[in-house]
Amino acid sequence: MHVGKAVGSVTVSKGEPGLIGKKLIIIKFLDPDGKETGKYSIAVDKMGAGAGETVLLVKGKEGVDMLTGHKPPADITICGIIDDIYVKK
Repeated sequence: MHVGKAVGSVTVSKGEPGLIGKKLIIIKFLDPDGKETGKYSIAVDKMGAGAGETVLLVKGKEGVDMLTGHKPPADITICGIIDDIYVKK
């Protein structure tokens, strides 16, 4: 699992049938301290995340397995909206 921040969205009007009707969110990956890593991705959103929210991400086959219907050609899915992160130092 990974942590990211929702920063925008992507709209697809034509494409692979599995993408039509799916909410796609641009995310920035975060490190354990909540700082941006400089890496971005586009994730399929299962949770209704909005811009600025911190999200929990699942990558790979496990992320796609969460989706119903025609499986999209995706490799990362938002599976939770994070309220708080605590790292003991």
